[in-house]
Amino acid sequence: MARLMETERKRRLAFTTRRRGLLDKARQLAALCGVAVTVVCTDPEGGALTVMETEEGVPALMENERKRALAFRNRRRVLLDKAGQLAALCGAQVAVVCADPWGGAPTVMETEAGVLARAY
Repeated sequence: MARLMETERKRRLAFTTRRRGLLDKARQLAALCGVAVTVVCTDPEGGALTVMETEEGVPALMENERKRALAFRNRRRVLLDKAGQLAALCGAQVAVVCADPWGGAPTVMETEAGVLARAY
């Protein structure tokens, strides 16, 4: 299991890099599968708030339904793993909401401070 990085400098550097990766994964999932994704996170010091929302109703780049379902399942898992790693390694608070492309319940993942998702 990932543990919090020891020094504040390492946490800040890792946070910047990992946040960028998390947001890229969210954009990829939204574009390939045509789903709305929202990511909300705070930096390790609890200061700056990052909010990223993709647009709803964007057509999926993958037209094959079976391939899109597989890509959605795999990429959603990777996105949630990356959010968990960001929280565990850097001490950030992260919330991810991912719509289901087939009208099911959205996936909601929040670390420690569930207040982020509720406040947003």
